[in-house]
Amino acid sequence: MHDAARRVRRRLWWCGRAQHNPLCGPPYLIRRAQVIACTTAGRRGEAEIRPEHLLYGVLRVARDRLGSGLGRRGRRDAARLGLRVGMAHPVRLLLTGQGIDVDRLSEDLLGDLIG
Repeated sequence: MHDAARRVRRRLWWCGRAQHNPLCGPPYLIRRAQVIACTTAGRRGEAEIRPEHLLYGVLRVARDRLGSGLGRRGRRDAARLGLRVGMAHPVRLLLTGQGIDVDRLSEDLLGDLIG
C-alpha cells in the first residue's frame, strides 16, 4: 500500500501534496505482522508464507505495546488515528479476554515452526 501511494505521489501530473500517509505506518497490525511473517519464513528457507507465519506475526505484534518503536511522526499519526501510545495492543486484550496467554502461544507456535 505504501509503495502504491508513493508511486501515485511521484507522478508528474499529480497536483496533491506529497505528505506522509498514516495508513502506511507502523501502528497498523497487518503491516508489521506481514513483515515478521516474511522474515520468519525467509529464515527457514521457505518460498511461501503459510498461515502459521502470519499467526506468529500477529502474536508477536500483540506482545508489544502500541507505539513501541515509533518515532515522533509515527506517534503523531497514531494519535490522529485515536490510538493511545503505550496502551496494551487491542489484539492482546481480545485474546486475554478469551483466556489465551499471548506470550505462551507465540512461543509454542515458534517452537512448532522451528521444529
